[in-house]
Amino acid sequence: MRLIIFSAHLSGLAGLFNPSETWSLKLTAIAALIPELIALALLAIHKTDNQDKTQAKSSETAV
Repeated sequence: MRLIIFSAHLSGLAGLFNPSETWSLKLTAIAALIPELIALALLAIHKTDNQDKTQAKSSETAV
C-alpha cells in the first residue's frame, strides 16, 4: 500500500496529475490503509489471545 502512495507522489512530480489530483490520490491511498491496519491489529490480538489460552491449558494439565 505504501507503494501506491509513493507512486501517486512520483506521478505528481512527473506532472501526470495536477497538485490537487495528486493529493487526492495520496489521501485515498492513506485512507485505504486504515481498515488494513485495524484488521492487522485485530489479527495480532486474536493470535496472542489464542497463545495465552493454549499456555493456560498446558499449565492446567501439567498440574
